[in-house]
Amino acid sequence: MKIKKLAFSFLVAYLFITLFIFFFQFHSRYLIDSQDININEFEIPLYVITPTYFNPNQIPHLIRLSNTLKGLPNINWIVVEDANEKSEIVNKIINRFSFESVLHLFVKPNEITEHRGVLQRNFALDEIQKRIDNNIYKNGVILFADDDNTYDLRLFDEIRNTKKISVWPVGLISKLQFEGPFCEYNKVIGWRYGWGKSRKYPIDMAGFALNSKWFFQKKVRFSIKSRKG
Repeated sequence: MKIKKLAFSFLVAYLFITLFIFFFQFHSRYLIDSQDININEFEIPLYVITPTYFNPNQIPHLIRLSNTLKGLPNINWIVVEDANEKSEIVNKIINRFSFESVLHLFVKPNEITEHRGVLQRNFALDEIQKRIDNNIYKNGVILFADDDNTYDLRLFDEIRNTKKISVWPVGLISKLQFEGPFCEYNKVIGWRYGWGKSRKYPIDMAGFALNSKWFFQKKVRFSIKSRKG
């Protein structure tokens, strides 16, 4: 009787150890795979375009945005001033932190367009495409981040896998708590917006990202005749 109990105890112990080893190997493999996925995602560069102009809030806004971006991997920040020349104080702020790269540009004010930021964004897109064509930059994801925007850091990780266009809600716009897409099974089926009903895609400039390879094949830029807002 004692021998049977002893054999049964050994059998239970053997099964427990076997299950423990199996679970440990599976869990370890899962962690390694997850880490590999994260590493691969971080290899995709983000190109963050920020148009800016002289105003009382410019410096604190740029400081806040630079603090948001500073801890993120593989960030290329393109800051374009609406000015006749580059500002020394802006240059000091955006180069204070360690980014993958910082590109400080300026575009002279132009009376052709009333929509502030159009010329600056187009110039930044031209510079990114030029550097990709010359193998200075790699293809990645383009994001338009005005200097007064506030971000949840999780967004930057999620958009790195953008294949064409990614869209998401943006808070505190017009009279609504947020504007953005209604989605079903990862497909956009409608839009929530507070103004501009005639727009085909009523989306805020801060509410989308573009895959650079896909976008530059389209050979398009922002129109200087676009509406303000």
